[in-house]
Amino acid sequence: MKKLIFLFLTFLAFVGCSDDEQKEDAPSNLIDLSSYMRISSNNSPFSGYLEITPCVSNSYVYYGNYINEKQSPFFAAYLINNGNILSSIRPLVLPIGAYDLVYWGFVIPEDTLHLQAAVSSPSYSIGSDMANESWSLRPYKTGDTLYRPVYDLAHCAKEVEIGTENIAVPLERAVAAIQVILNAPSGETLHTDIDTIFAYIGDIANEINFITAEPTDFTKTIGFSLSMAADRQSASSFIMKTFPSAPNPLFTLRVYLKNGEIKEYSQRLSNQLLANSKISLTLEGNVIFSETTSSSGFEINNWQEENEQIDLPPLE
Repeated sequence: MKKLIFLFLTFLAFVGCSDDEQKEDAPSNLIDLSSYMRISSNNSPFSGYLEITPCVSNSYVYYGNYINEKQSPFFAAYLINNGNILSSIRPLVLPIGAYDLVYWGFVIPEDTLHLQAAVSSPSYSIGSDMANESWSLRPYKTGDTLYRPVYDLAHCAKEVEIGTENIAVPLERAVAAIQVILNAPSGETLHTDIDTIFAYIGDIANEINFITAEPTDFTKTIGFSLSMAADRQSASSFIMKTFPSAPNPLFTLRVYLKNGEIKEYSQRLSNQLLANSKISLTLEGNVIFSETTSSSGFEINNWQEENEQIDLPPLE
């Protein structure tokens, strides 16, 4: 959990807002909504970083949040552990009334805190229409055409009557997940001539809308490395998160040899990478098998399961 706090406080430091605090006098009916986060849950409890963006009722015009009794463009932010508040980074403080609240959660990864993940954040400006904002992929370097995997993002948008309603909500995953595993043939090891192994998934959405989480612009490719096991019997990636894909996204495996040669295999997947789907591609011998497995306070829906099998010819 200490690693979680460090990661998300670091992330928060890079999420900017475009306005200074507003200087009007604070309303007399301000309320800290942290006490309205009581939960009952039938799904998995949510753990991670959570931001709540208040918008004007019946619109997605950004209202802002009160900090030190001043209206500010800085959204509310919490650390959640098993559905309950662990820490209030910036509490949600608003006048009593109706608001459209937009929730975005960054889920603790089930495997490890994988620091290759990144997203470009929306812009937060009081009075702006957040329906025009999106989360977007971030390239590995400026001008690059290869993009990083993303965080495990979860989302909900809901109208809430502040001061009377519980503001805790079930969150829906807005991203897909994929893991690639390369196994040596039974009784053998992966060749010592192998230097590095990379996997690439094409036809990935460049953006997901801030309000609806709908993906758009399915033109990008994400890439990530596989790590060799100590016994060299396998190589595998972390469980990587990505924005959804177009149907039949292009999968490419590149094996870089120490002599500078590159062995490559490409094939379109049968399954589309949809929000909340999780695919594990296992390459073994001359065949690649693919299977998708599913993944109170705040809660989050579980991963959905799919299965897929595709043949892999020798990489010669």
